[in-house]
Amino acid sequence: MGLLMSMTGFARESGTLADGTAFVWELRSVNGRGLDLRLRLPNGLDTLEAPLREAAGRRFKRGNISASLTLKREDRPRLTVDRAALDQALALALEIAGRIRGSMAPRAEALLALPGVMRTEVPEPDEALEEGKRRDLASAFDRALGGLVEARQSEGAKLQGILGGLLAEIAGLREAAAAEAVGQPAAQRARMLE
Repeated sequence: MGLLMSMTGFARESGTLADGTAFVWELRSVNGRGLDLRLRLPNGLDTLEAPLREAAGRRFKRGNISASLTLKREDRPRLTVDRAALDQALALALEIAGRIRGSMAPRAEALLALPGVMRTEVPEPDEALEEGKRRDLASAFDRALGGLVEARQSEGAKLQGILGGLLAEIAGLREAAAAEAVGQPAAQRARMLE
């Protein structure tokens, strides 16, 4: 009997990308007539679909495979000061403080807390960095496919052991039945002649 490969399996591949984004690929495989790959990708990574399908097609011919990618980004918005708004707020605060005898100068945290003085900015993605991330994710997917192949082969080896034992038992029973059958015509004849 050749090497059996089960159609059921699970594989997981995780890591961290260059920008600090953590990722996890999870692949599950169950029985199926042909190859059916279902991908769950985060928004913006649709361009990975075709290369991932090709990679799966090179490794598998059958099975329903579900692959999901989870990303955890640590996007921290950058705080920036709107200098014009700060200058305007400071000038107004100093003018008011100058009109009121005994008043204190405006405090920095009070000025920065005013609406419009502080802004959050999310940096624009760098296309070269994004392309590198896509390459790294595709490479991790390929490693996960390798893990799925190993899981399916391991399950197939277990099944092969079970089937081999059952086939050996059937062969033994067949031989015992054949040996028993040799004496049956004489036994039948003896009973009929009694």
